[in-house]
Amino acid sequence: MNARALVNLCQKEYYAVISCDGVDKLKIRSPEPLPDALLQELRERKAEILDLLRPRSKEWHAQEIAARVRADGLCIFWSEVFGEMVAFVRDDNHASRVPCGIVTYTEQELTELFGGHRSTKALRLVHEAKRHGGIVTGIESDDQNTQHKQA
Repeated sequence: MNARALVNLCQKEYYAVISCDGVDKLKIRSPEPLPDALLQELRERKAEILDLLRPRSKEWHAQEIAARVRADGLCIFWSEVFGEMVAFVRDDNHASRVPCGIVTYTEQELTELFGGHRSTKALRLVHEAKRHGGIVTGIESDDQNTQHKQA
């Protein structure tokens, strides 16, 4: 069993919470003691589990999401910025694979959104429009908006 499947088993079957405590220690909390065979497998997979649980940089997350979109055509994940599940897809053909109710961004929309630096406020505004069926066709930069307001 791979490390991710092992952690999922502990969570689903034994209601265990496994976390990374420090650099090289696993912390396991569960309502009941875990079976010896499961604890042994956790020990054997400790390095892989630690790698799964260690905090990652934002750049790592972005690279991982991009890799999944390239490989699978889509990536569905929890967005801390939006506080909900979000899907990034290669194109509209892959968007049909995303469950209803999850806001979906195509690769073209992401290029428009992230071509320049956007404020979190601007991203949330675009996301709210997408939640109601909007699409991203082009975005003026924050500098252009400021210039328009001053004119």
